[in-house]
Amino acid sequence: MYKLFFNKLDKNKLNFFNEKTLIFFFIQHVIFEYFFYFYFINLTCKYFFIKLYISIYYTFLI
Repeated sequence: MYKLFFNKLDKNKLNFFNEKTLIFFFIQHVIFEYFFYFYFINLTCKYFFIKLYISIYYTFLI
């Protein structure tokens, strides 16, 4: 399934899905989650880690 998806993409589009861009988006997402949940909402750590886990899950899903 994974190989079929990437075989359908062009080479130009495939360059977007390299490791550096995925790591960059992942780090950016984690920083945003940390900043948002701790400084704006100011919720408990337990709730933050649940949300962080969900965000990590969806980051790798995309």
